[in-house]
Amino acid sequence: ELAGPAQGLLALLAAQILLGVATADFRTLPAPRTDYAMIATATTHLAVGAFLLAATVLLALRAFRLDA
Repeated sequence: ELAGPAQGLLALLAAQILLGVATADFRTLPAPRTDYAMIATATTHLAVGAFLLAATVLLALRAFRLDA
C-alpha cells in the first residue's frame, strides 16, 4: 500500500536534487546570465522541497496508521 507513494517520493527527490544542481550551476555562470531562469529554477527548487517535506510527513503518518 505504500509502494506507490514511496515511488512518488523518490521521483520528487530526484527532481529536487536536479533542481539543486541546476540552481548551484546558475550561480557559477558569468555575468550575462538569464535572471528569469535562475529565479524560476530556485523558486521551483524551494517549492518542490516544501512539497517533498509535506509528502514525506503524510507518508509517515499513513505508515504509522497502517501499523496501528
